[in-house]
Amino acid sequence: MVPDLRHILSFLLLAAMLTLPTTTLLAQDSHFWDSQFGTRSQLLGGIVVGAPNDLSTTYYNPAWLAMENKPSVLLTTKTFEAYNLTAENNFNNGSDPTSTQVTPSPGFFGIQFSQNTEDDELSIAFSYLQKVKFDFKASGIQIDENPAPPEEGNFWFSGEAFKITSVSEYWAGVTFAKQIGDHTLAGITPFGALRNQSMRNQVSAKGMGSDENFSHIYSMDYSDFWHIRLLLKAGLAFDYSPLTFGVTLTTPSVGVIGEGSVYQDGSLSGIDIFDPEGTPDTFMAVNHQPGLSPNFKSPLSIAAGAAYKLGDTRLYVSAEWFNTLGKYDIMSPDSFSSQSHPNYIFTYDISYSTRSIINWGIAGSHNFSSRVAMYLSFWSDKSNLNQSDDPNMMMALWNLKHTNVGASFEFMNIEFTTGLGFSYGNGTSHHFATYTTDNEEGLEGKFPPTEVTFKRIKFLIGFNLPFGQE
Repeated sequence: MVPDLRHILSFLLLAAMLTLPTTTLLAQDSHFWDSQFGTRSQLLGGIVVGAPNDLSTTYYNPAWLAMENKPSVLLTTKTFEAYNLTAENNFNNGSDPTSTQVTPSPGFFGIQFSQNTEDDELSIAFSYLQKVKFDFKASGIQIDENPAPPEEGNFWFSGEAFKITSVSEYWAGVTFAKQIGDHTLAGITPFGALRNQSMRNQVSAKGMGSDENFSHIYSMDYSDFWHIRLLLKAGLAFDYSPLTFGVTLTTPSVGVIGEGSVYQDGSLSGIDIFDPEGTPDTFMAVNHQPGLSPNFKSPLSIAAGAAYKLGDTRLYVSAEWFNTLGKYDIMSPDSFSSQSHPNYIFTYDISYSTRSIINWGIAGSHNFSSRVAMYLSFWSDKSNLNQSDDPNMMMALWNLKHTNVGASFEFMNIEFTTGLGFSYGNGTSHHFATYTTDNEEGLEGKFPPTEVTFKRIKFLIGFNLPFGQE
């Protein structure tokens, strides 16, 4: 017999609900186009596969780095965002709880070098970026307002439930690019990616009957890991001014090293769960497995883009296809037995799968002078999570749309950029829990899909020394 510990322990004596985030919710954990990098590239929404713009080309299309061979080009960006997320009717009472937060977004740093050889020039750059930053905290507390002990035939209850998820991912790479033809450039960026991820779900509840008999339930599920993987971005760029275009390929990642752990702790007493016609049961199942070997994967993707310059205006288009990842276990802990009921064998489910998606975007820039320019962009950002699965290690099933507007100006030979971004979207999440004491449904905890609406405003600021061509 192989039951799920969370299902057995879902017979709860509470009506507590997991609410919405009370801390940051950044760079969605399952969106490839949510975080943008660079100064001008960020204002253009990253729709720059087909044109050079700033040093973030090391990420978007490394071939464009060959357009510039000046050493010591430095770039940095900083973004602040305010978001609002609403889960509709999450409490089974018609309420739409919301949460709003203001916090920094992931950033980018890059520096460029040049190396001259006898026959040609090789452009070299280093870049570092935070690809993912996702922090989620949700909690709910409920205490029965009725007197305790309750009247005959009823029971008094209290309970708490919370979920904490944290994901961060950092990329660092060295870009090599050069011109290989009159109109053709090529480049590659080998990246190393470090991912840290943890998740904790916890529920506790107490109940007291009119006979003053006491019942309790406790369930805690925790997992964490860090993992280093390698991947490669390769790009080709074609300059037929006023038309430019390019393509990039991002390889599937290869795992290098990592470590993770899992921990489950569950107990109950005073609840008839194994034999509803018998006496109240007691139950305990505790397991901790450190030193596991994780393997987080990212899929193959292919991007293409173009740009056309008409006078002082340039138009951009880009699209990127992401391949599927079949369902696999990020970690593979052993099954374990309940201490109180050894015939009950429990298994962990730490799985992940993605679907094939295509994101696309359009953008434009206009130079008012050699020192001042304006930018506008719009792009789609679909969740890559397989909608048919319940992804235990990921949350953001909702699709997003983004738009940015901003300007750049030059002062003391340094280019500054500033702008605003707005993101919105909706979808479902399987990770907002609702528990019920409805007599028709019993006391079993329900985890229904919840409609989620997401809105976010970003303030963008950055600076760099001149890079690329206009």
